[in-house]
Amino acid sequence: MFNALLGCYAGALAGASWHKNDGVPSDTEIWGESIKLNQDAVTSVAMGTVCAEIYADDPKLEQSDDELKARIIKRFQQLCRQIKDVKYTDNFKEWLESESPLPYKSLGAGAALRAVAPALLFTSLESSLRMTKLCVEITHSHPKGINGALAMAILLKGIHLKTDMTDIKSFLSKHFSFDMDRDLASWQQEPPQKASCEECIPAALAALQASTTFNEAIQNALSINGPRVTAALTGALGMAFYHKDEALENGGKDGGMQWAVAVLTTISSPEKIELCHGIIEIPKIKSKENSASPKTFLLDLLHSKLDVLNCLDDTTNSKFLKFIV
Repeated sequence: MFNALLGCYAGALAGASWHKNDGVPSDTEIWGESIKLNQDAVTSVAMGTVCAEIYADDPKLEQSDDELKARIIKRFQQLCRQIKDVKYTDNFKEWLESESPLPYKSLGAGAALRAVAPALLFTSLESSLRMTKLCVEITHSHPKGINGALAMAILLKGIHLKTDMTDIKSFLSKHFSFDMDRDLASWQQEPPQKASCEECIPAALAALQASTTFNEAIQNALSINGPRVTAALTGALGMAFYHKDEALENGGKDGGMQWAVAVLTTISSPEKIELCHGIIEIPKIKSKENSASPKTFLLDLLHSKLDVLNCLDDTTNSKFLKFIV
C-alpha cells in the first residue's frame, strides 16, 4: 500500500509542477527542485494514513459503516488541516473547515485517488471495496465518483495480482462502460476534456502500458494535454506494476524516483511521510498477502454477491456496475 501511495504522491507532485495548458513532451525532464504541494498529493497520503490506522485496529472491518465513516471523516479532516500552504478546491475547503461536513456530490477523478490505500491494504476483495466506498462517499457522493473509485480499486488489485491486462480492461469496459481500448497516442491527440474517472483512469492505464519504467509512465501521463490528476493515477498504477525496488532502480537513472523519494520519505523508514510543512505518520503494519490468485480474481468479481456494490443505480445516463448472481 505504501508503495502505491509513494507513486501516487510522486505523480501528483510532478503533475502540479507541470500544470500547463499544453501537454509535456514525453522526452522532457520532469523532475526538478520546484515542488508544488497540492490537494491530490495531500489527500491521497492522508487517506492512506486513515486506512492504515483503521486496519491496525480493525483489519476485518467489524465496525459498522456509520462508525467507520465517522472515524474516517474526523481523522481525515485532522490530517488535511495540519498541512499548510495547500490550495484546496472551494468545495473541499468548505468541507474541510466544517464541523458537520456533508458530501458535496463530487464526481471528479479525485475519487479514484481515494481508492489507492483501501484497494491494496485490505486483504479481502469485500473489505477493499467496502472501505473504498466509505473513503470516497464522504465527499464524492455522486454515483459516478463512487463508480470511478471502485473501478480504480479493481484495477489496482488486478495489477497487483498480475492479472492479465486484457482481462482487466475487458472487465472495466463491460461493467463500467469505460473506453479501455485507446492507446497513449490516441489520448495525446484527443485528451480527457474533464477530470472525470471515466476519462482519466483509462488515460492513466494507457500511459502505464506505453512505458518500460515508472519514470516513463509519469512522463507519458504528463504528455497528455489533460487534467494533471492523470499523473497521480498513473503513479499509483505504476508502483503497483513496477513495485518499489524496480521503480527506484529504473526511475533513478534520470533522477525520477530518487527525487521523489528525497522529497517524500526515507525508504528505510516508510512509516513516516514528510509533507513539506507538516508530517503525516503512517503506522507500521503488516498486511497479509492477498489470498486471491490472478486466475480467480476476475472470476470472484463476476460471481460476487457484495452488497457494497448495490449502491450503484441507474439514476444517471451512465451504466453503473451491477453484479448479477
